[in-house]
Amino acid sequence: MLAGRQYFHYKHPELCYTVVDSVVIEETDGVWVLYRVDNESLKGIVFLRLIESFFNEVVITGKKMKRFSLAEI
Repeated sequence: MLAGRQYFHYKHPELCYTVVDSVVIEETDGVWVLYRVDNESLKGIVFLRLIESFFNEVVITGKKMKRFSLAEI
């Protein structure tokens, strides 16, 4: 279960994102991750990303890194 887990995004390591839930969109048969940023200025905004994209790796200046890394809080 992903709900409640916290992650850092590679572009914004100073912000913590909390997974709200997993979502299935029937028309696409895709599983999506619904998450929010834990920041007062962005309070109330939620994001939706395909689970494969949420957990994939990105290449930045030739270095592979996870798009989201589990927060060790």
